[in-house]
Amino acid sequence: MRNSQCTSLAKSAKNVVTKTAGRIDGVQVFLFGSSRYLNDPSDIDLLFVYDKQKLQPEQAYMRVRPIVKAVSKKTGVPVHPVILTKEEERATKFIKSVKPVVML
Repeated sequence: MRNSQCTSLAKSAKNVVTKTAGRIDGVQVFLFGSSRYLNDPSDIDLLFVYDKQKLQPEQAYMRVRPIVKAVSKKTGVPVHPVILTKEEERATKFIKSVKPVVML
């Protein structure tokens, strides 16, 4: 079902992402999937694309974890994170295929 509440959910998630992740250098965050347009999605799909020149994989995962927890807590909806390096994203063309909304 499409309506403005999805915009409210997306805005709420974006506010949390901005507050929580605004300090993470080398990470881009995108919203994709049904949470962009459904009132009651089963989850919130977030894509994290990080620069492996600035963050090692372990660092990226550790920095993404609090964002995922904070968004889920604020929205009451489980978060499904997808974490890719810039190179992995380019190789898979993930952004082009899912047409996400830029969060950060």
